[in-house]
Amino acid sequence: MYREWFDWLFRNEDWGHRKQTVIYSGNNAIGGITDLRSPIYPPGMEPHASIYILVDQVDATVGKAVEAGGKVLLEPFDLPGMGRMATLQEPQGAVLSVWEETGAFTGIGKQDKSEEGASWIVLFTTEVTQACHFYRQVFDWEMKHMDDGDRTGIGIWNRGRQIGVIVEKDGTEKQTAAEWIIGYKVGALEKQCARAASLGAQVAATQPERQRMNQMAYGVGTDVIPFVLVQLS
Repeated sequence: MYREWFDWLFRNEDWGHRKQTVIYSGNNAIGGITDLRSPIYPPGMEPHASIYILVDQVDATVGKAVEAGGKVLLEPFDLPGMGRMATLQEPQGAVLSVWEETGAFTGIGKQDKSEEGASWIVLFTTEVTQACHFYRQVFDWEMKHMDDGDRTGIGIWNRGRQIGVIVEKDGTEKQTAAEWIIGYKVGALEKQCARAASLGAQVAATQPERQRMNQMAYGVGTDVIPFVLVQLS
């Protein structure tokens, strides 16, 4: 689906400590695919997309997260020649990882400057105020209210650049208390919704009243992983 939709390339690479399928957008490595049948994962883990936030120091960020009420699911460790990472869970249950660059992989935000693509993150949560407090304390993000007409939307700004949004759940999304979802910035939302549907994805109808902020559509891919399409206003 994603190969046809975004022209991504998938390459099997030997990283020394393990083999990895790396996702490329053009010449830029933007992520990877992991086999959940591996013994390092608990049985029955559902397919999902992992969110990685670039930080200056992973260990310091983990300390801030714990102080703010979060949990450490995966203690900090090094990926030789790549970076250092850890996986966290915030108080409402959403999971994300933090990444410190020590090698070649620098992530989407620094490599790919295009206006479209997988460079947006969306947190769906039932506790918007608490989420804002946690992420502001851990990452020093700036939060700005956005007029969505029918539900609360909070824009996330990091180092002068908007990187995503926190949205109050309305029942359309997967039934969890809180969940991070990767967003794909697009130039023509309706066209890309139709394109995704033609490739087998299930896409919820867009809502015109959301034109006053970034217009979004929620979907689930053929791999049963949720995604968001966002047309920047």
